[in-house]
Amino acid sequence: GLLPFVAARGAQGSTVVSMRGARPEQVAVTLDGVPLADPATGRADLADVPLTALGAVSAVPGADALGAGPGALGGTLALSSGARPTLAATLGAFG
Repeated sequence: GLLPFVAARGAQGSTVVSMRGARPEQVAVTLDGVPLADPATGRADLADVPLTALGAVSAVPGADALGAGPGALGGTLALSSGARPTLAATLGAFG
């Protein structure tokens, strides 16, 4: 909610974003380059993304058909995970 051009909205138990007044279906949300949008609705629910796993967030307003696909008319919200893992586990006789 503190990023420029970005507005977070919560409805029906989900959190979606819009950029520059565009509908949530027109904003491409990616995590490390992987799109998070639901294929049925076109919306990305950010309520399921843990904030502790994020290393950086960048908002790119405007249509970026080459970088984010043709559905990114409102802009792109690029989430990137941190450099360190959030969970590490070892298993074995010596681990």
